[in-house]
Amino acid sequence: MGFVEVLLDTLVNYSLLSVLCLSTFLCLSRCVYRITLHPLAHIPGPLIWKISTIWPYYHSHIGDETTVIHAAARARYGPPVRVSPYEVDISDVDAVNPIYVSKGGFLEAPYYANFDIDGHSTIFSTLDPGYRALRAKGVVPMFSTKNIRDNEVALYGCVDRMAERMQEEAKTGRPVNILTISRSLAVDAVSTYLFQENCDGTSEKVKTLSVSASVDAFVAVR
Repeated sequence: MGFVEVLLDTLVNYSLLSVLCLSTFLCLSRCVYRITLHPLAHIPGPLIWKISTIWPYYHSHIGDETTVIHAAARARYGPPVRVSPYEVDISDVDAVNPIYVSKGGFLEAPYYANFDIDGHSTIFSTLDPGYRALRAKGVVPMFSTKNIRDNEVALYGCVDRMAERMQEEAKTGRPVNILTISRSLAVDAVSTYLFQENCDGTSEKVKTLSVSASVDAFVAVR
């Protein structure tokens, strides 16, 4: 029995060591691939951003992702910055047309499905360019530059009211919920433009905007 126990212990110990070595090798191989052979390997960016998604998730969670990218990354690496193994952040007006317009634009990322309404894809959330193109034709005239300019005064009124609300809140010295105020501006602008009726959400002095529950009901808030 003593020999069998020693043999089993040896096998177990070597098995654990083998698993550890294999795991380490696979992790290192993956890192090397992402840095040297990945299709995005030529895009500049900090090393840790190229090999792990922990960085974008962390900064997205604490709310300073944009600040970090603009202040730190672009100053050193330029307009295109690789912000994760699979993502590139581009600050270049020439990229707008090929990404969003030409041939229907690029495919949306899978997380856009979070914005489906009751399980149904919308023009904004669909991952199928054909599905989007067919439906977009019906609403494109509504959002033409001319139509938007014709409503410029009313839309600027919504923005002015938001600015006034932020100034009022700033005078209190308390933290300001920018998400709620931004949502109120979006609702006010859309209702004013489409229905000529301002919901006046920016005037609601409550912790949670009345329309927030409706928005949260069909948007996967992260």
